[in-house]
Amino acid sequence: LFYMLLDHFGDVRKAVVWLFGVLSPLLLAALIAYLLDPFARWLEKALFCRMKQHRAARVLSVVLAFVAVLALFILLIATLVPQLINSAGLLLSNLQTYFADAEAAISQFAQRYPQLDISLDGILNTLSTWLDKRTQSAANNMDTILTTSYKAGSKVLNFVLSVVMSLYILLDKENILHAIRRWAHSRMKPEKYERVHSLIHQADRIFIGFLGGNVLDSIIIGVLNFIAMKILGMPYALLISAVVGVTNFIPTFGPIIGAVPSLFLLLLIRPLSALEFLILTIVLQSLDPYVIKPLLFGDVTGLRPLWVMVGVVIGGRLFGIWGMVFGIPLLAVLTSLLREHVDSRLRAQGLDDNGNPLPAAETAAATGH
Repeated sequence: LFYMLLDHFGDVRKAVVWLFGVLSPLLLAALIAYLLDPFARWLEKALFCRMKQHRAARVLSVVLAFVAVLALFILLIATLVPQLINSAGLLLSNLQTYFADAEAAISQFAQRYPQLDISLDGILNTLSTWLDKRTQSAANNMDTILTTSYKAGSKVLNFVLSVVMSLYILLDKENILHAIRRWAHSRMKPEKYERVHSLIHQADRIFIGFLGGNVLDSIIIGVLNFIAMKILGMPYALLISAVVGVTNFIPTFGPIIGAVPSLFLLLLIRPLSALEFLILTIVLQSLDPYVIKPLLFGDVTGLRPLWVMVGVVIGGRLFGIWGMVFGIPLLAVLTSLLREHVDSRLRAQGLDDNGNPLPAAETAAATGH
């Protein structure tokens, strides 16, 4: 069977992708319910703990959690979208002016430092050729653009469907968990069930801490970036801060993905603001891993920086953006399992963490003799 899977890996991969595509609304609904469940449980304990009917308290807490998150989402959309549209329209209308200012700045720089031998014509020709190609590509691929728009509309519909399904999942959480426990008990011995239950509890702690902490961290970074840009008088503060906050959710490489286009935009408009934004990004990304994240969720993964990068790179190569996000907590769970397995093997052989022999009493306790 293993040989057949390897021999037909392309077909197997297509089948898996197709299956995930079919189940994507349900999987997204499960993810939304998973992320909202801690908030609903907190509301249940804080507001409805004195209610005698547990079912009614659960329903009220779930509905209130959904209403609160939905109201916050609508408020953000109503606040951000008009300003983002205005910023994008202003950017497009002033694009020629920005390019003219950039051309003048490059020309002055070339005249001030002739030893660098900067070719202004070469830079402008390259940029003009690139813009012409993008414009022509957009005109020639109108069918593709329309198809992409249709797919985007379908994804929006699937997202709405997933939100509704997640509400039912949370409302029926106890019955779903009871059914899973019954199935697990019917298939496993008690000691194995306890081991699996402990593993799931550990994975839940890592995933909810990592994902929930990253959401809060991205919001904080976006807000701090917006406040700093407003204080420094930089243009397009809201547009750039929204990009920075969203891309910051992607571990390791997210800040770079958000900073590069923002830096290029500011460089076209006002080179001094681009330098200020670069310094601001360096300061925020220096504070984030050492101050903000430890205060929010600490080191829930327990991974060294090298393994964090490995999780992001491998996860991104295999599953794109989702792989970059979930690669780190998944790798943290796997390394935790491996660490426990190695520890148990060392104890069984009468060795400590460094491979040195344990004292006789500890060895007897570890091996059961």
